[in-house]
Amino acid sequence: MRIDPSRRNESYHTPQAASQLASPKQKGASFLRLPNLRLLRADIRVVSRAQSIVEDFDLKPRDAIHAATAIENGIDKILSYDDDFRAIPDLTRVVP
Repeated sequence: MRIDPSRRNESYHTPQAASQLASPKQKGASFLRLPNLRLLRADIRVVSRAQSIVEDFDLKPRDAIHAATAIENGIDKILSYDDDFRAIPDLTRVVP
């Protein structure tokens, strides 16, 4: 497929038969079976840290919650393609 350079930031999707797509229910069940999955709480400490991260590093709130959750739980690495996490000195961004 040839892509017009003026439209290179747009998403292109290849249609798939409905039978080939995993349902949200299947995706959720698969996620919950990840072997090293650990669910962490977003308590007042995390939310307060997230607010500071938004203000100090101009991260989006969702990214700030992820970063704050990691930091408040002693986790110093975050797996992400998002360059914004590089600004946070308490985290090391690891590209998958």
